[in-house]
Amino acid sequence: MHRFGPPSPIFFIVMARSADLLPAQPNPVLSGFGAAERAQHFLRRAAIGWVMVALFGQLLFSLYVTLVYGGAVVTGDTERWNHVMPRGYVPGDTAGNAALMSHVLIAVLIMLGGGLQLLPAIRRRLPALHRWVGRVYMISVMLASLAGLYLTWTRGEPSRMPQHIAISLNAIIIVTCAVFAWRAARARNFSAHRQWALRTFLAAGGVFFFRLGVFFWLLINRGPVGFDPKRSVGRSLRRWHLVCTYSYR
Repeated sequence: MHRFGPPSPIFFIVMARSADLLPAQPNPVLSGFGAAERAQHFLRRAAIGWVMVALFGQLLFSLYVTLVYGGAVVTGDTERWNHVMPRGYVPGDTAGNAALMSHVLIAVLIMLGGGLQLLPAIRRRLPALHRWVGRVYMISVMLASLAGLYLTWTRGEPSRMPQHIAISLNAIIIVTCAVFAWRAARARNFSAHRQWALRTFLAAGGVFFFRLGVFFWLLINRGPVGFDPKRSVGRSLRRWHLVCTYSYR
């Protein structure tokens, strides 16, 4: 929803795909080159390790979203949303509040479901589960994108226009990638499906990458530098939104 702190999503693509694309056995072309074979071995290990760390991070983020937003609903204190985002809860705006709640709850499903889809063991041993989770995931990212677009253009401040444009482009990218992933799966073109599904996963994880980047930015600078934390407006956030939108490619 990178490169002040977290690794690049481009690197994440390479890491996530390498578990499937790197050969399980030494490449015959590289036989006799021990260093090259060892490099492939370590790259494969690094890929698995990086993916596990990234998935663990998204699991923690899902827990955070559930506790903060879902907890506020359970306790009837939805005004707590305003502590973590500008105009989170707006009295009288039933449609907007419902769209926000739907957006964040669907986001939890997206992060958890997307993580399952990345695991090769699920695809190999439970193909039916992989297909059904994939269907739910694709529908969820489309619904979350539409809700995000609605909130962006009905609640956004004019001063945040560059960020609105970046968020809207991100939503368009998510829907486009999801459609192509779905079409490739129906055509049984699994190589293309895997590529488009990974692009969907990375684009849909824009919010996660954005929050992670802001966290590291605050940590490095020991406070908000280049933006207003109360209104979420500023040069640093505008640039980071654009980076998160385009870097998945």
